[in-house]
Amino acid sequence: MRLGPHNGKKEGILPIREQAHFQVYQKKALSLAVGDQVRVTENSFSMEKKRLHNGDLRRVSAIKNSGEIVLDGKYTLSAETGNLAHGYCITSHSSQGKTVDCVIIAESEESLSAASLEQFYVSLSRGRHSAVVFTHDKEELIHAVKRLDQRPSAHDLQATKGMSDQLKDRAKTTKKHKNSIPLRTRRAPDRTPKNKGMELEL
Repeated sequence: MRLGPHNGKKEGILPIREQAHFQVYQKKALSLAVGDQVRVTENSFSMEKKRLHNGDLRRVSAIKNSGEIVLDGKYTLSAETGNLAHGYCITSHSSQGKTVDCVIIAESEESLSAASLEQFYVSLSRGRHSAVVFTHDKEELIHAVKRLDQRPSAHDLQATKGMSDQLKDRAKTTKKHKNSIPLRTRRAPDRTPKNKGMELEL
C-alpha cells in the first residue's frame, strides 16, 4: 500500500502483510446541523482534552463559523475531526447498554447470517416502551433468531471435533434448525415504576 505525502512527510510503502497493524480510512464530508445526534466511532479526545469513547452518542449543540463542532455543550471538535457518523441507526452490538423509548429493528436477509437469540434479545431490550421489527421474511427471521451464539472457551474448542462444520453452518441461514425455543420473546420489566414491560409476539 502506497502512502502519499502528508504533513511534510514523504511518500512511503506499507506492506500488505502488516495489515493487522494499521487501518485505512476514506475522507468524506458529514452534513450536520444543530440538534443532530452523532456517534463516535473511535476513542479520541476533544479540543478540551476530554475523553470520547467509541460508541458514544452525542448531540450537536453548536457549530462555529470556523467549522468546529460542539457536542453536548462541552466537547469541541475541529472541522477536520474524523471517526464521526450520524447516530440514528446503530448495530445491535453498538447498542448494548443503551435504552430508548422506542426501538426500530431492521433485520433483512442481508443480516440473517449474523442473527442469533442473543443478538435479537439485545436489539429488542433496547426499547423502554416498544420495539418494531422490519424484515423481508417473518418465518426466516424466526428460524434465524432461534440460533444460539454462545462463544466456546479455548478448552471447548480443543475438545470439540467438527468445529469447522459448525462454523460453516453458522454462515448460512436455514429454515430447518435443531434448536427449539418458544416463538415468543419477552423482556422483563425495568425496575422503574413507570415501565410496564414489553412483549413481542412473532
